Amino acid sequence: MKKLQILGVYALAGLLMACNNNTASRQVWHASWRESLIRAYNENLWGTGNSANATTTLNLAACGNAKPNDVLQDGGGNIIFTDSANGKVIRINAGIFSSGGTIKLTAAQCTTIASGLTEVIGLALDIDQRSIFYGSNAGVGYLQASGTSYTPMSIGNLAAAGTVSGIKAIANRLYVVDYSNFNNASANVKVYDLNVNRTTATLKLTFTPTSSTFALPEGIAYTNGRIWVSNNNAANIMGFRESDINSKISSNPGSAQTIAFQSLEHETPGTDAYLQCPGGLATDADGNLWVNVQGASAANADCGSTATAFGSVFMYAASQLNFSATSTTKPKVQLSGIASVPGYGGIAFSK
Repeated sequence: MKKLQILGVYALAGLLMACNNNTASRQVWHASWRESLIRAYNENLWGTGNSANATTTLNLAACGNAKPNDVLQDGGGNIIFTDSANGKVIRINAGIFSSGGTIKLTAAQCTTIASGLTEVIGLALDIDQRSIFYGSNAGVGYLQASGTSYTPMSIGNLAAAGTVSGIKAIANRLYVVDYSNFNNASANVKVYDLNVNRTTATLKLTFTPTSSTFALPEGIAYTNGRIWVSNNNAANIMGFRESDINSKISSNPGSAQTIAFQSLEHETPGTDAYLQCPGGLATDADGNLWVNVQGASAANADCGSTATAFGSVFMYAASQLNFSATSTTKPKVQLSGIASVPGYGGIAFSK
């Protein structure tokens, strides 16, 4: 009888694990710079266009009026975000918001893990799902995690990465979006290879798109063998094949190159799929590409203005991301009416 009871417990545990891993529990996190909020939306709300039903809302007023820019969730479920207004990277422990709902954080619940930064924007998790790369106007910094503590480390060459907005780590390779100067059309993406102990980085390639203005690129994501970069001022998303990047690195390592790209853009002002000021990018487990659009129509042309009207979060299905000169399929609006996020406007998926 005891053996049957034990087997029954294992069976029940397996059932609970299956329920907890159900894709219906996925969340997308959205940083709202203007409101000093970070919100999470469960999958059952996606596509409803109802932004009033966030399942979790983190009120950051007590965190020094933090202005959340980029946001991610680490392997332990903790929220990490860049506070560009105050030059900080801040961590919120998962246990604080595990129950969901609206949570007005206390100052003690906003743990500063990096400070004294100027225009800190982008974030990326390292392969341990705990350590963090962050981008600022002083290049790329690194916070090595040990439990709940973080040790700032200097990685050779990354201080010269430029004025960094988006940043993406894939194994031992780091993709860095350098927008050079605000609203300047001389932006690029830099590709670094990291050594395993994260003390040096080797610049392998600097690239820009062929025959297109590359102005104020911000978000970056990876899916389906493509690197995707949101091109804010040109109101499009640019896709670069990883195979093209590797080919350029192999043939002429460390050089500056131009690379062919796929453009995801919709030039019909006033429609709900008009990509006015695309900011943060993220990909979900199904390979779909998501973008935070900071302005909902062509009337909101000032991407960095706090007067920009409410934006939306769009999704491009993985099937739309086959490489071609342009995309003709309209993205699906998943969440609309979310307060626009002047600047980067990060979004991320739950871990």
